[in-house]
Amino acid sequence: MFFFQIELNGPSTNPATRIPAVSAAIRKTLVEILLPSLALADIPGFLTVMESQIWSTASDSPIHLVSLMTLIRVAHGSPRNLAQFLDKVVNFILQTIDPSNSVMRKTCFQSSMTTLREIVRAYPMVSLNDSWTRLAVGDVIGEMNNATIRVYDMQSVTKIKVLDVSGPPGFPNLLAAASEFMVTPAISVLSFSPDGEGLVAFSEHGLMIRWWEKLSRNFVPVQCTKLIFVPPWEGFSHNSSRSGIMANIMGNDKQISFQKTR
Repeated sequence: MFFFQIELNGPSTNPATRIPAVSAAIRKTLVEILLPSLALADIPGFLTVMESQIWSTASDSPIHLVSLMTLIRVAHGSPRNLAQFLDKVVNFILQTIDPSNSVMRKTCFQSSMTTLREIVRAYPMVSLNDSWTRLAVGDVIGEMNNATIRVYDMQSVTKIKVLDVSGPPGFPNLLAAASEFMVTPAISVLSFSPDGEGLVAFSEHGLMIRWWEKLSRNFVPVQCTKLIFVPPWEGFSHNSSRSGIMANIMGNDKQISFQKTR
């Protein structure tokens, strides 16, 4: 019902079309107050409805723009609750800029990139490389045996890698105390290397850093190239900036031991 009202009173894609004052007031109430409130009250329900609108409304519908604006408000208003649905959020944003749907991409591109920037800013387990050509999304919470990082090519908007971050390779004894169904934090922070070919994943649970190299190769690396066990040091935590994490790793590599994996 809300999306139907937004469709009737929403912004037109034709800049010459004037929106009556009453319609503008209704739209303002719907978009800025009621819809964000409902989304915050039922985040899974909002995401499900929002996703269905991609296929059930016109590509240039104002609903898509409103959905993106609402996502930003939800990220600001309830970051912890939205975190567990990051994969759905990112998938929706990527669908709005899919090159195969040129109409939707043209309509949503600016708002989509603004929303994506906000998601990357709010959630350190989502990362873009410096040239904005690659995106990585890590599991915030997941079963120890089923944690992954998804890497996307931003130019074609396709998934190009699925990186395995389930338990420490070669060290099964470290997981001996973990139940098979135990739910634990998987990825705390992701950061691309300056050239975009490497990816670092820091897991606060267990203080481990995983490193993948040569992401552009055709094969999918099942396990990380390097595994680093991190001794706690001052100034390093899940709140550290991405650049700070890279600097800390490089500056402390002589103090930490690492295991290269096949």
